[in-house]
Amino acid sequence: MKTVEQIQKELSAPFNKEVGGKVFPAHKWLPKTNAGNKFMCIAYIDRDLVIQRLNEVLGVDGWQFTVTEASDGAKIGVLSLCINGKWIDKSDIGTKTQVEGQKGSVTDALKRCATLFGIGTYLYNLGNRWVDAAAGRNGKMQPSVNGKILYGDDLSNYINGMSSAQGLMYQIFQMKQELKTDKDAIALWHKLA
Repeated sequence: MKTVEQIQKELSAPFNKEVGGKVFPAHKWLPKTNAGNKFMCIAYIDRDLVIQRLNEVLGVDGWQFTVTEASDGAKIGVLSLCINGKWIDKSDIGTKTQVEGQKGSVTDALKRCATLFGIGTYLYNLGNRWVDAAAGRNGKMQPSVNGKILYGDDLSNYINGMSSAQGLMYQIFQMKQELKTDKDAIALWHKLA
């Protein structure tokens, strides 16, 4: 049986991904604020990483998540973990997102509850990252590198030290797991750095 300290350490460990013998951060970066020719980006984790961590540390039957709605429509999440036979509940409120609305508020509630157990709290120590900005097709300022606009995973890969081509190949490795051990594929991945 794991000790509470072991479980806490496993829950709060940084999220990483390994490709070709190199370890890269698995968290993502969101462009938050534009200041002239720079963008401030903040670190975040996807819901899927939270679920994966809970399943790895506690098993699929060692946690549960429920959501209720407050009178003002806010989503209240309760994350319950079974630690050494004892269920422990922590709750927090999720806010609607501009992109996903109600679904986003449930995801937000899960991630906020998870931080109460230590999941992803290391992100608060990373600080913000500043990247260059350039005008995109719509004329709005967007994060960029050498004039190339960076969206989504490309922005995260850049800040986390992975080239765009390596990021694309990582996605291929995720779909075709057998390529992770293929010497030619790994050699190509290293050339793409």
